[in-house]
Amino acid sequence: MSFSAPKYLKHEMLVCGTSNTLLNMLIAWLLLKDGNPISWKGENNFVGDMIATSFLLSFIISLILISVNQRKLIKGKVGEIDFGPGSRLQQWVNRLPSGKLGNAFCFGLLGLLIAVPLPLAGFAILGVEQFAPVDYAVFKGFWAGALSTLIVVPIVMSALRPRSQNYSMIKLAD
Repeated sequence: MSFSAPKYLKHEMLVCGTSNTLLNMLIAWLLLKDGNPISWKGENNFVGDMIATSFLLSFIISLILISVNQRKLIKGKVGEIDFGPGSRLQQWVNRLPSGKLGNAFCFGLLGLLIAVPLPLAGFAILGVEQFAPVDYAVFKGFWAGALSTLIVVPIVMSALRPRSQNYSMIKLAD
């Protein structure tokens, strides 16, 4: 079997990023199209939506991708990914919990930490007070797609890491 980890990771980034961009844009538009503007506070607020979406999206993507990629590995459709001790990302991935739920929780937190502070700071600096529903749907789609594209690499690396390289101190049940 000829398996190229970089090529496979690029493919996963493209598929996950594109599908989540379109899906999140569509869902946001369907939910908000007839509603009021989305603002910092209140019933329709983008802060709460971004916090919930970043955690849940990262959590769910990791549960799905870890399961799918581990099955592919068992069936021999993909190979293990190990970029070696010189890769900081590989070192970090190897320290993640070995269980799917523990991994998903870590990726949910990671998604929350990388996807929420920067856009909210940008909105504050630029004085953005609210979004029209269609504008927020477009923003949310591209924002969720970017998050998905970034987080898919360590998720797939976690799913396909060599079991002998799992240095996790935390062992959580699947």
